[in-house]
Amino acid sequence: MKFKALLIAILLISVFSVSGTALAMTEQEKQTIIAELQAEIQLLIQRITQLQQQTTTTPSQQQATPQDWCYTFNTNLGFVNSGSSDVGQLHTALTKQGISFSPDIGNIYSTGTATAVSIFQERYASDVLRSHGLTKGTGFFGNSTRAKLNQLYGCTNQTNDTEDTDNQTIACTQDARQCADGSWVTRIPPNCNFAPCPTQTPQTCTENNWIFNVSPETCPSSGQQTKIWTKIGTCTGGVSKPAYEVVSCSYQSNTCTSFYYSNWSACSSSGVQTRIVTSSYPSGCTGGNPVTSQACTYTPSCIPDWKCSFWSSCVNGQRTKTCTDYNYCGVTTNQPALIESCSESAPIVDIKANNSEGPLVVDNYSSVVLSWTSQNATSCTASGDWSGPRYTSGSESLSKYQNPTDSVWEKTYTITCIGSAGTATDTVQVDVNPYPKTPTVDIKINNSNSVNPLIQSSNSSSFNAQFTLSWSSTSATSCTSSGSGPSVALSGWSGSKALTGYQNMNFNLSTSSSVDPYYYVDYKITCSGPGGSATDTIRIYYFRRIINPYVSCYSNYNNLGQSVYNCSVKYSLFGSQPLVIYILDANDNKVKPLSAYYAGEASSTGEKTLDFTQYISGLPAGIYTIGFFSYTTTGLDNLILLTKSNWFSISSIPNQY
Repeated sequence: MKFKALLIAILLISVFSVSGTALAMTEQEKQTIIAELQAEIQLLIQRITQLQQQTTTTPSQQQATPQDWCYTFNTNLGFVNSGSSDVGQLHTALTKQGISFSPDIGNIYSTGTATAVSIFQERYASDVLRSHGLTKGTGFFGNSTRAKLNQLYGCTNQTNDTEDTDNQTIACTQDARQCADGSWVTRIPPNCNFAPCPTQTPQTCTENNWIFNVSPETCPSSGQQTKIWTKIGTCTGGVSKPAYEVVSCSYQSNTCTSFYYSNWSACSSSGVQTRIVTSSYPSGCTGGNPVTSQACTYTPSCIPDWKCSFWSSCVNGQRTKTCTDYNYCGVTTNQPALIESCSESAPIVDIKANNSEGPLVVDNYSSVVLSWTSQNATSCTASGDWSGPRYTSGSESLSKYQNPTDSVWEKTYTITCIGSAGTATDTVQVDVNPYPKTPTVDIKINNSNSVNPLIQSSNSSSFNAQFTLSWSSTSATSCTSSGSGPSVALSGWSGSKALTGYQNMNFNLSTSSSVDPYYYVDYKITCSGPGGSATDTIRIYYFRRIINPYVSCYSNYNNLGQSVYNCSVKYSLFGSQPLVIYILDANDNKVKPLSAYYAGEASSTGEKTLDFTQYISGLPAGIYTIGFFSYTTTGLDNLILLTKSNWFSISSIPNQY
């Protein structure tokens, strides 16, 4: 009873010591603190009663219930001790407590054993945790946990037959006491007093020698708790703490999480509607985030239709205008401003077409929107390809253009704005393209449209072709190339092309006897646009080479006594060749009438000599040369000059023999 009286006295002193603070509490807060203190008193009284019962228990009573298993734990255990035999003994003690340590087995100390130790610590929290200010188990088998388990299952000291009989019957309770150095001691016979703690030099107290509990455990609405300090160990001096002190805490009120509302009010002219909270959850809660207003669209029964005059001139830094509601709603909702500040500055106006300062180029049927803004202006007027008064700022969509001509239409839109300080004008131009034109395209070889044949350059079995194709187009949006002929000559040509460009060609073309004696390749390009498409083709011929042509002619009479000239032509031909030989005027390369001597195919390779006789009347006196022509599948009407011989002269009077 002395312990109880002393405890009650201490607690009453605590209550009266905070009476100054209590004066500021409400009656409900005072009653809450009193109830909490009374609960603490009951817990302490129960603990004192248990200790008194242990103290009054005689050794014979302590042995009244013999144990079927005992083990004294002398070391702390944790994960690092997994595999120790002490872990197996710990599993046995936990099993007797009805606590599972699965999935650990044998001497394993892992998560299963740690969880089981936490359960044991919380089961005996008053002996294991509370002295350390803890409420939850740690899972580590430390000093307090080991002392409690030794109290329950520790083995008593056994004496031999020669010892005193009284000592053989003494079994002390297995509770433990922590020494200042952190170690623990148990009771020992014959008097069952605690064994003495290890002797040590008193240490100076530090923060580590003080622990505290707070009362009540949760912060009350007063926002204050009592911190009760307890010194551990046998330190002296140094850091000291009061027996108790009042500290501030953060009271967490019961915050509302859900709400019930009234119906939304009608939408006001300000575009807001409201409602009120009719109840909230949980009961008695405060705060939270109720939604009591929201935006809405105000729809009046009558919608004003405002029409306003132009702004007046700027007078004394202000200008005015009048606005009339043509629906006569009798309200000022959405009424434009009737007065605004102004300055005596010169007007400024800017007009654009499709947000462009122009000129804006568009096609037929395109949409165009004019927009303009002004400053320091009271009125504006349109002129040019539009007319009439306009607001000082605005926009206007134009009718879609239809230009049937072949030239560009130039449309001009001017706006002039007037203010008290002058006049400003701005113009934007819109160019309307004519209807789409039919595309054109032109392809050339070596920058020429002439069909210049490519002659074999050496006595080899192939042509080495090098030339440049170029093309240009108009009114087109895309071009595509194609062709016909040997694939090697078309390599890299076919496909999409730029609207204007060029391409260098370089390839070898075989001239074996198994192919035609001449070759040609057609290069074609087609360009398309809104107005249709166009195609152009150029053909390139390749001919074998005629080598070292030489001619000599002289005047004579034939066997009929006619004036003639005799000519001898020598040349070398590489490969077969369709040939036509003509006499040409050396000055203008014109073919002389009746001068054809040979038309056919020279089918063999090597040096050749052709002799021919021509009437002298068919050829006036002059200087001439022999032309070697090749003809294609189109026959003699499409002759192509391959090469020419040396010059020679013909006199009008034949030589006499």
